[in-house]
Amino acid sequence: CLLDKRPRKRGRKRTPRTEKIRGLEATNLQDALLEMQREAAIRPRLKNFMYHADFNPREHERFTEKDWERSFEIFEEKRGIRKGTPRIVVEHEKEGRIHRHVIWARLDLETMRAFPDGLDWKLAHTPHGRSRTS
Repeated sequence: CLLDKRPRKRGRKRTPRTEKIRGLEATNLQDALLEMQREAAIRPRLKNFMYHADFNPREHERFTEKDWERSFEIFEEKRGIRKGTPRIVVEHEKEGRIHRHVIWARLDLETMRAFPDGLDWKLAHTPHGRSRTS
């Protein structure tokens, strides 16, 4: 949905906005994804160069920047994503609710190993709004 080119219904969704790019030279979403893909190409057996998770606070919650960062940190710790791993943060607003997508590069260029992207839907879809109190 981040690079989706389909027309949007009026008033329903705001255009995605790239909030932060960490650990990459790119300055926009498309170039950052291409950079991740190029870096992963040195490992031809690596089929999926990125890992994606949604962070969607409960309807009544409004996260500060510190809350968002803490949610990402907790997720990275639980998921085993090394601190400082290149990532892209994209924000959407849908029907007045803000949520963020985070995309991590799976390949660690220091170790030349990718972190697993197995079937971890339980972790990827837990209510991250609770993480700010953790």
